[in-house]
Amino acid sequence: YFIDVYKGKYDAEHNLYHYLLYVLYIPYLFIGPISRYDQIKTTLFAKRKITESNVFHGLLRIVWGLFKKLVIAGRAGILIATITNNHNTGAFVLFALFLYSIQLYTDFSGGIDIVLGFSKILGIELPENFKVPYLAENLKDFWHRWHMTLSNWLKDYVYIPLGGNRCSKIRNKFNIIITFVISGLWHGINYFLWGLFHGILVAFTKKTKSKFKWINRAIN
Repeated sequence: YFIDVYKGKYDAEHNLYHYLLYVLYIPYLFIGPISRYDQIKTTLFAKRKITESNVFHGLLRIVWGLFKKLVIAGRAGILIATITNNHNTGAFVLFALFLYSIQLYTDFSGGIDIVLGFSKILGIELPENFKVPYLAENLKDFWHRWHMTLSNWLKDYVYIPLGGNRCSKIRNKFNIIITFVISGLWHGINYFLWGLFHGILVAFTKKTKSKFKWINRAIN
């Protein structure tokens, strides 16, 4: 918000209540999705009333989110703990890694579903944060589908200011790597190498050329 106002993207909000509502809207404050002021101010500040349709669809989204977090992610976590406590080699480890990917996605996206569902009940439309990321056909596509609001934030406030793709190929690859490193640091200092690794992969690996989507998805 401060960067956008400073750059003149939109005028500063003079209504203190509106500003605090945007900054401190509890449902997305801790988990997301990352909502831009200019994208949600209309729905956030509009006069609205709770409707049967919004309540129905909002509750459905909340129930689905709870199911993903408590049932799928919860049970996957139990299995992972059982495997890691009793087995540390071979297929068991690979299976635990597979389960962890399921646990991570369902836990995070389930939380987002709850936020979106609660906001839907209030008549507030927030941006989607996931688009079936495990159906991506390459790593770049995956990051366009996973935590999309963070990816877009990093693109607009890190990648593009660094030069984006409006530069030499080498500089562009450097911009991609730096963006992913910052993404890693966003999650904590322990994720520095994780960000560096993914940045290198996205910058230097080519898109899968197979005409079979299921092969592309399995490889990536």
